[in-house]
Amino acid sequence: MASPPPSRAAALSALARVTLKRSTRGALVWIALAIAFVPALAAGGLRAAGTSNGNIAFDLIQAVLVILAPMFIASSIGEELEQRTAAYLWSRPVERWAIVAGKLLALAPMCAAFVVGGALLAGLVGDATLRTAQPIIALAAGSLVSCAAVAGIATLLPRHAMIFAMLYLLLDLVPGELDGSLHIVSIGYATRATAGLESSAVVTGAIALAAIAAFWLVIAGVRIRRLET
Repeated sequence: MASPPPSRAAALSALARVTLKRSTRGALVWIALAIAFVPALAAGGLRAAGTSNGNIAFDLIQAVLVILAPMFIASSIGEELEQRTAAYLWSRPVERWAIVAGKLLALAPMCAAFVVGGALLAGLVGDATLRTAQPIIALAAGSLVSCAAVAGIATLLPRHAMIFAMLYLLLDLVPGELDGSLHIVSIGYATRATAGLESSAVVTGAIALAAIAAFWLVIAGVRIRRLET
């Protein structure tokens, strides 16, 4: 008698465990650790020099996400789809969206943990902006939304997921410096607004982050259903 198909929760849990095990075997964790500590080093250097650093560590952490989110998400999803190793999963009783969801479940919190760890250290050694809960929470939320965006891009362009994801996140930092309606599509600006560092209301920033994440997750879900096995 054939065994019953796994439940959604069981499938997600299994995919997340496999993804987590793969990601911790290589040098990814150590590279991410080194990158995440760059803002803290900058904040400490400015403090030692007796220079006011303003929000430089916060800005650097947002720039660090341009590298970290694609490192964690783009390579994992992009390689899975490009190398067709996902075809085996599709031949099993596992829904396609679970591939993306399982990887995000494992890797997005890991990416956010590195970002938050770097932010806390930067606050400890020099940047007063990062000594309160609100900006830390905002950076964690921005990390998760960045990961969702990268997942969507990886399903659209799996062969060059890393490059296009980094380019998107780099360009995303530009609308936040401009006036006008472009603010609403910028993860960077919405993160800063949620942290209380922009003129927009905190709730506006939080809603924008949720909307951006939802948009990219829908893109990822629709796209992966249309990919050939």
